[in-house]
Amino acid sequence: MLSLAGCGITPGPVTGLGAVPTATSATLTWTKPVPWPALASGAVVRRVSGSVPPSGPTQGTLVADVWPEATVTDRGLAPLTTYSYAVFAYLDDNTFAPAATLTITTAGATAIAAGGDHSCALLTGGTVQCWGYNGNGQLGNGTFTSSLNRVKVTGITTAIAITAGRFHSCALLSGGTVTCWGHNDNGQLGNGTYTNSSTPVTVTGITTATAITADFYHSCALLSGGTVTCWGSNGDGQLGNGTYTASSTPVPVTGITTATAVAAGGYHSCALLSGGTVECWGWNYSGQLGNGTTVNSSTPVTVTGITTAVAITAGRFHSCALLSGGTVECWGDNYSGQLGNGTTTSSSTPVTVTGITSATAITAGDQHSCAVLSGGTVECWGSNQFGGLGNGANLVFSGGGVSSIPVTVVDPWFVAMTNAIAVTAGYQHSCALLLGGTLRCWGYNYWGQLSNGTTYSSSVAQRVIGL
Repeated sequence: MLSLAGCGITPGPVTGLGAVPTATSATLTWTKPVPWPALASGAVVRRVSGSVPPSGPTQGTLVADVWPEATVTDRGLAPLTTYSYAVFAYLDDNTFAPAATLTITTAGATAIAAGGDHSCALLTGGTVQCWGYNGNGQLGNGTFTSSLNRVKVTGITTAIAITAGRFHSCALLSGGTVTCWGHNDNGQLGNGTYTNSSTPVTVTGITTATAITADFYHSCALLSGGTVTCWGSNGDGQLGNGTYTASSTPVPVTGITTATAVAAGGYHSCALLSGGTVECWGWNYSGQLGNGTTVNSSTPVTVTGITTAVAITAGRFHSCALLSGGTVECWGDNYSGQLGNGTTTSSSTPVTVTGITSATAITAGDQHSCAVLSGGTVECWGSNQFGGLGNGANLVFSGGGVSSIPVTVVDPWFVAMTNAIAVTAGYQHSCALLLGGTLRCWGYNYWGQLSNGTTYSSSVAQRVIGL
């Protein structure tokens, strides 16, 4: 065969090299060089980890040797990882052009929120994806069709935090505004209407939010000045404004001016104040306000005995606080052992969770609670129905199945899950965010809220497909 290089024809480098990364893949495209002979030319694509591209056509991992295509998808990548590529055009006699190079970082999760029967993840770049039940539009993709797989929430590109309620979801955007989607029968989307929305709508009047939270039928936001505003259902005083009237737009919580965190429970809410104390308001039938009574309050009351809290969470009928020394205290309903003190007796004042001394994050679900420990393991306690505690116990589909003390979440090989940095509890499922931007979920999965490709519930932590 006549060598094209011998005739003085040498390939130029490809131009316009670009990439679209996801969490586990990257699709590269480029423009072919001129000349690009029709029969005997191609391009070698090489990849290395890190920010220094391959220096030659044999260095690194061979992604593809393509002809005549000018695109390739590299699969099986790790989330939140930097990769460098080099594309070498060549002629039939292996005469290579100079490399066209590109460095990318794959996407990955930076936050996770478990709702009633759905879950959402915040990804690098500010987008949000949700999966699971979508009967009220809580997946935010413009449909009411449930999904086993992650779907992109429409129009969100600058999110910095997310939260998920029973049937709705919300995102905090980088400019301090809040957008919500899903069920809106009590005004929990905050846009002045009571109409469900399968795409995000802007919460009225919020421009300085720094944190958000949502649960059954209401939502709240922490504002930059330390105040808290809530909207939605208020039949038990959970909006904290001194009334029992629902509001489809945000109303300020009475008397809170130094809040550093806020948590919405089933029908109550709590705020962490700058001095380490906690105040709660709303329904108090089970003592979830923590003030030693079972009397509802439409304005904040102080939780008894807590002065060193650094984080708070609220479940359906109970609440918990992470203290500065790494211990956890909970109060309220304890029917399933969700207070974690070895009993099933409810308490209107905080009780210490047994055996936890190095917690770094906490969450409360419907009737269970979880904590991330300093070593990256996760422990949960309370109801284990549908495997919600993640400890590998045989699945219990109705009744029973409780642990009133913490148990360790395990992976499919029954080894303790490690490298967790955050945990979130939904109605009967939970999820953890791991170092590197991957996600694990366990528990109830009828609607695909675990996103593991099935609708089978799991008593062990399953990896979310693609993350």
